[in-house]
Amino acid sequence: KIITTLKTGETDACPAVFDREAKEDFAIELLRALRLSHKNNQPFKHDFGDNVSISLSSLTLPDVKDSANIKKGGKLTDVEIMVDVQSLSDIHLNEYELQEERNYLSKNDKYLCFGKNDDKYALKIKTNEDCFDVLFEYIYGVTVKDPDHMITIRLNRIRNNQHRTVGELSVDNGTIRGYTLELPKGTDSECQNTCTDEKKAQNECKRILSGVYNFEINTTSSRADRNNTSLRLRDIPGRIGILIHNGVNARIWSMGCILAMRHNPVNDSDNATASQRANQDDDSLDFCTEIVEHVRRRVIEINQKYNVQNVEIIIITENNETND
Repeated sequence: KIITTLKTGETDACPAVFDREAKEDFAIELLRALRLSHKNNQPFKHDFGDNVSISLSSLTLPDVKDSANIKKGGKLTDVEIMVDVQSLSDIHLNEYELQEERNYLSKNDKYLCFGKNDDKYALKIKTNEDCFDVLFEYIYGVTVKDPDHMITIRLNRIRNNQHRTVGELSVDNGTIRGYTLELPKGTDSECQNTCTDEKKAQNECKRILSGVYNFEINTTSSRADRNNTSLRLRDIPGRIGILIHNGVNARIWSMGCILAMRHNPVNDSDNATASQRANQDDDSLDFCTEIVEHVRRRVIEINQKYNVQNVEIIIITENNETND
């Protein structure tokens, strides 16, 4: 018997006892702790003490209360949870990998993997392909299909100072690559505050929280030049109207939006003129339009081939971000 305390950031600890009779309780507490870690934008803290390996033929997830709504938890089948204590470190929920393998029934088992260290993972959660979306949506609040069914944008923030944040952008595993500029880093509370003209004038506006979000091609902007040349992110904590659009200076062009460009702007002086910067706005606009047209084509292809909707996600991370 292993007594385990599953800590979720700074929230209260979730006690769980793992033994042959309590496998289901342990699994539910673990998944709940992962979900709360993601919701609170905090790393998952853990002290398992020893390796864990459990198997369950089925697992019924509890309902999730989200604001005034209650989402059904759903049911998982053929569940395995594996913990390698030798690879353990704080798990960041935005840093995950998806794997799959063929099982003896000629179906695909799907794995959600965290904490990669060389060729090992600190935590792996397996279920069959028919209910993997249930697992992912329980933890992240959004559904991830097979990678072939998805349009995935990854933005990893790499450097920041008091005026801006620089990130690396990859669309569909590098089909399109580039860079981003955002407002500077802030506390979780500051990142959820609306940027006003007054705050902007005082350089008090901050970038949005990292996380996994859905997006869509923007066609409803009050600015006609933003329509069909930008992407609109949905359900950003505390913020509305967040786009990925053109621009070369976050201090001037962003109220929380993400500016996309081809060339690395990390060496741009904060006071550089437009002609002194690594990117020009016209090229930034062309780059954003290229991304939008790629998304448009992929949406049509995926809908026709797989008959699935809501296939666009953006994953924003802060792996190895440094402060200037």
